[in-house]
Amino acid sequence: MRNRLAKLRTIAPATLILSGWIGSAATIAQSPQRHLPWRAQTPQQFPQQQAQQLAPPQAPSAHLPPAQLQHPHLQPAHLQPAQLNRPELQPAQLQRPQMAAPQMPAPQMQPGVYPPSQLQPAWPPPVPPTTRSQPLPFPAAQPNSGGMPRHRVTPAAYAMPADDGGARPAMPVANPNPVRVAERPQITPASAAVSGLQSLKLSSHPEFTQRIGNEHPIMPALRWAKAGLPHIEAIDDYSCTLVKQERVNGELKPSQHLFLKVRHRPFSVYVYFLTPEEERGQEAIYVHGQNDGKLIAHTVGVRHKLVGAVSLKPDGILAMQGSRYPITTVGLANLVRELIAVGENDIQYGESEVQFYRGAKVNGYTCTCVEFKHPVRRREFRYHIARIFVDDDLNLPVHYEAYDWPEQPGGEPVLTERYTYLNLKLNNGFTDADFNPQNPNYGFTK
Repeated sequence: MRNRLAKLRTIAPATLILSGWIGSAATIAQSPQRHLPWRAQTPQQFPQQQAQQLAPPQAPSAHLPPAQLQHPHLQPAHLQPAQLNRPELQPAQLQRPQMAAPQMPAPQMQPGVYPPSQLQPAWPPPVPPTTRSQPLPFPAAQPNSGGMPRHRVTPAAYAMPADDGGARPAMPVANPNPVRVAERPQITPASAAVSGLQSLKLSSHPEFTQRIGNEHPIMPALRWAKAGLPHIEAIDDYSCTLVKQERVNGELKPSQHLFLKVRHRPFSVYVYFLTPEEERGQEAIYVHGQNDGKLIAHTVGVRHKLVGAVSLKPDGILAMQGSRYPITTVGLANLVRELIAVGENDIQYGESEVQFYRGAKVNGYTCTCVEFKHPVRRREFRYHIARIFVDDDLNLPVHYEAYDWPEQPGGEPVLTERYTYLNLKLNNGFTDADFNPQNPNYGFTK
C-alpha cells in the first residue's frame, strides 16, 4: 500500500503537467492560426489567414455571455453550428485595400515679388574697396544706373555665316586678355544656343511650371532643366563674378567674390579672388585633361614669393580648404547637372513641395524663383529648402541657395550654401591663352 501511494505521489504531478501541455497544445491547434515570425506558413494556410484578417468584424452573438466572448481560449467546439456560420467572403474582400497615393499640391505661379521675409536684401554683398594697386587681369564690371553690374550676352568674336552664304565681319568684343594662341573656328552653334535657351523660358512654357496629371511636383522644373542643359552646354564660354557663401564643417564661412572664366570645350576654369582682402589676387587654373588632372594655383604676398605656383589635386585637402566642392564642379552647366541629379533622386519619394514665384529679384534683375521644400527630414534628401532663381532674360540660373532643417523644432532653417552669378558675359571667344599660367596678364610667374 505504501509503495502504491508513493508511486501516485510521483506520477500525479507529472501527469498534471503533461496534461496541461497537451491541453494547451490542443487549444493552440484548434484556435485560429496566428502569424509568428519564426513559423513558416504554407501557401494553403496564407489565404485563409488573410481572409480572417481582412474580413469585416462580426457582431457578438446574443446567445453567449460577454465572459465567453472575451475568453482568449474559447474553443469552436463550445459554439453552436449557427454561431460558427460567417458571411461568405467575396473575392474583393480577399484583396488588400489599396492605399491611395497622397495628393501633392500642384505648384502655382504666384504673382508679385518673392516674399520679402524669406529674402536677404543685403545679398549679394558688394565688393569692398581694396587698398592694393595691383591691376586686375580683366576689365572691371561696368555698373548700371543702380550701381549693379549688368549681365551681357556678347556676340561671337569671330565671323558668323550670313544668310547669303557670305560671312559677316566680326563684331568687336571687349577682351580681358588680348593674348591668343589659336584662331577660332569660323562656324559655331554658340549664338544659336543662346537663342534656343531664351526660347525655353519658364514663363513661355506651361509644362515647365505645371504638373501633367498626378505626376511628382518636381517634374515640371526637372523638364525645364533637362530641356535647357544642352543649350547651356553648347555655349562656348562665359565670364562672371561668382559670389558664394558655404558652410564647411559646421561653420558658415564669410562670403567670397571670385572672377571666373569658364570654357566648355575642353572644360576649363580660371579663378581670380576678389575677396576677402587677404586673398585678393590669388589665382587658379584647371583644364580638363592637362597637368595630370591637377589645378595650378598660387597665393599672394610672402608665401607666393617663397613657394610660387603649385599643382594640387582638385579634391585634395589644400585645394578644398574652406570650400564644399572642388573647382571641377564650378559653372552653370555643372549647377544644372547637379539639380537634375538631385531632382531625379527626389522624385523617387514623396514629401516634396514646389512653388514658383514671379517677380523675384536678384541684384535688381527680375527672375523667377523655383522653391523646393522637404517638410520632413529624411536621409534620402540632401536639403530642407532649396531655391533656384532663373533670370527672365537669359533663362539661366543666376542664384542658388540651400538650407538644412532647423536645429530645434520651430527654429529657422540653417543656410548651407548659396551662389550668385553676376555680370555674366557669354561667348567671349576665350582661347587656350585664357587658361594658360604663362599668360603675362596673370600672376603665376611673378
